[in-house]
Amino acid sequence: MGHVGRLYQVAKALERRAKVDITFYVAEHSSAPDIVIGDQFRVIKIPVPKARKGHAFIEFGDSVEKRLQDGNFDAVINDGCPFRWMSTLRLPDCLHVFITNAFLTGHFTQDTVQSRWFEKPVFSKIQHIRNQKGLSPIKALTDLYNADLVLLSDPPELFPDLKKHLPRHFAFTGPIVWSASAGIPKSLRGKERFSLISMGSTGKRIIDDKFLSIIRQFTGSNRLIYAGHQADNLRRLKHIDQAFKFLPLNRIMDQVEAVVTQGGSGSSYQALSHGAPLLIFPTHINQEILGRVFERAGLGVCLGLEDNLNRFDEFDFDQLTQNADRFASKFLTQPGAGKAANIILRHF
Repeated sequence: MGHVGRLYQVAKALERRAKVDITFYVAEHSSAPDIVIGDQFRVIKIPVPKARKGHAFIEFGDSVEKRLQDGNFDAVINDGCPFRWMSTLRLPDCLHVFITNAFLTGHFTQDTVQSRWFEKPVFSKIQHIRNQKGLSPIKALTDLYNADLVLLSDPPELFPDLKKHLPRHFAFTGPIVWSASAGIPKSLRGKERFSLISMGSTGKRIIDDKFLSIIRQFTGSNRLIYAGHQADNLRRLKHIDQAFKFLPLNRIMDQVEAVVTQGGSGSSYQALSHGAPLLIFPTHINQEILGRVFERAGLGVCLGLEDNLNRFDEFDFDQLTQNADRFASKFLTQPGAGKAANIILRHF
């Protein structure tokens, strides 16, 4: 959902600035285009067999490749796991833009979900197909982000050392975030504060009353609200006051005291932009990496993949709140989609 949402925000920003004709290519099984894009842009859905959803580079890549070769494109802008979707795709001779997060590119850390593909049996198949297509072999994580432009959807202040040695075609845009446009439930209208649990489409950890009790105690919240795909199950728990499948996060964040998140960049940056500290409960290593970045900056607590709930004892919630509020007012005041669009248009 977050990847499609980021591209959608950039597409809208491009449309406001120039006369552009935009087409989205997405996997047929994804519900994200219907939820995020609707009828705002042309959407081409690419069939991917259910059994190959995790390794979609052949069916998805070959189908997109054919469509790109048949068309007349000035730019290809992509967002998503490069191994899963793009690793065997030949691009036409046009501007290629990659939108991603700084910690994924191989310049920040070498151990990510993407880097672990090098150890998978399927990696040799990727290299074989690339060789057949005349593509150079992938030798390092950085090779996956070989584009004309790599736009990093993060505030550069979180990566001060990284800024110094990034390649020249890399640029920080600041966070690019999409939020659902659903209405605010009547029970959440008003000024009463609450803590929000928003685990996104990739947050698959088990949330139980023990965990929620600790969250309530740490934050001092009188209300815990959940938003996400586990709503039907979680509304039965003692410490969940209300649960919804969707909430318009940007419209309710001013009431939020803290956000429990899986460590996805979208919900995390949205929370921080409103001065809400983060309690990160990651599902996989990429989310843990970003969670540690937030923790080192004094903006939250990362429980890690080992579920160490005792870590809350090491932090002061009031201090985290002050840090998040200062960070928001200083670094998160400008939307990243507009900056991304401006950079892209300058390269035509």
